Formats: sequence, C-alpha cells, structure tokens
Amino acid sequence: MTVPGGLILFPDESWRCSSSGCQTQAFSVNWPVSIMTNKNQSPTPKMPPAVVFFTLAYLLPAIAAAVWTRNGEFFFYCVVMVVLAAIVIIVHRSCDLSQPVLWGLSVWGAAHMVGGLVPMPESWPNKGPNHVVYSWWLIPNYLKYDQVVHAFGFGVATFVCW
Repeated sequence: MTVPGGLILFPDESWRCSSSGCQTQAFSVNWPVSIMTNKNQSPTPKMPPAVVFFTLAYLLPAIAAAVWTRNGEFFFYCVVMVVLAAIVIIVHRSCDLSQPVLWGLSVWGAAHMVGGLVPMPESWPNKGPNHVVYSWWLIPNYLKYDQVVHAFGFGVATFVCW
C-alpha cells in the first residue's frame, strides 16, 4: 500500500489511502497533506531554486572553510550534510514536500553550519573547548544554542516524518 507520493507504508491490502489520510477497518489516520506535501503533484517534483541556492550558499563556503582550516571533523560533518541533502532530494521526488518543509530543513542545516564554524566573542558565555556559536549559552547554564538548533531541527524532521 502506498500513500500520496508513492511511499510504501504497509503491505496489507486492507489499508486504503486518499489525500486526507489512510484507513483500515480498525482505524484511520489523517494528516495535514496540504502543509506536508503539495496538492498538485507532478511526476518528478523539482527542488525550488531558491532553496537550492540558499543551501549551496552556506554549504559550499562551509566545505571550503573546513578544507582551508584543515578541520577534518567539520569536513566530515559537511559530507554528512551533503548526504542528508541528497536524501531530502530523494524524499522530495517521492513525496513532493512543501516549500515550508524544504525551507525548514535548509534553515536547520544553515544553523548547524553557523554553529560549528562561526567563532563567538570571548566575552560570551560558553561551554566547550571550541569558541564557536555551538558552545554559546543563550541563557547561562540553562539553554545553549545547539539545544535550540536541535529542538528546531528535530521538530521539522518530526513534521516531515508525520
């Protein structure tokens, strides 16, 4: 059985799906398809050029900075970002993700790149060996930048999976 966009969820043929959700004799599942996916699905949806440009505008300089500074750990992290971007493209081609979802994922990536590359002033409260934005305590001893980034990102990822 497939949902809109062609993803296989359950092999059981007792499930029936429409644009408003899936149901079986036992129960039904509804989701906001208009927010999650585009209603007018084309055979192979294209990535919005603005999202692609924005993503490349932070990812390519991040890769260059990691190579320039010989930061192997951050370069590996950039490779992971490229792999994740490829997965998003594959999922988008299958499910036709909405622009807000694509923007949310791209902004999450940008926040990660800023967190790992951008140095912060010595006077800002931090915890960690590196003086980068990821180590910044927004509210000292209560809330760090990386916690906000991860909360936002996993919220977007959860929405995509939902």
